[in-house]
Amino acid sequence: MKLAPATWVVLCNGQKYLILENTGDETTIRLKPVERDNLKSNAPSVSDWHRPARISVFGRRKWRAETENIHDLDGYRFVAGLARKLDGWVEQGRTKTLVVIADQMTLGQLRDRLSEQSL
Repeated sequence: MKLAPATWVVLCNGQKYLILENTGDETTIRLKPVERDNLKSNAPSVSDWHRPARISVFGRRKWRAETENIHDLDGYRFVAGLARKLDGWVEQGRTKTLVVIADQMTLGQLRDRLSEQSL
């Protein structure tokens, strides 16, 4: 595998990320840590949640109301923050090339939020 010098490798799973920089040459890869962060959630644990609300339409059927998972929302915000940081670093010239390794959901969220310059 070839990886250009000064390329940043971004490893992210929606809960934490690690950014590494190739300080070696194209064929001898040396990855040096640049930045890392973890999601710090203030959301209540699942045991603190109450049952979803029930909705009755015309007094007949009852459905469970869909509730947004607070932990998922924290993950979306975390990935959006990472995208803003990456855009800023690319704009500042700290890196020109990004390689992103992430699960499908996180990768999709990053693609939606990264500027054209970072893609």
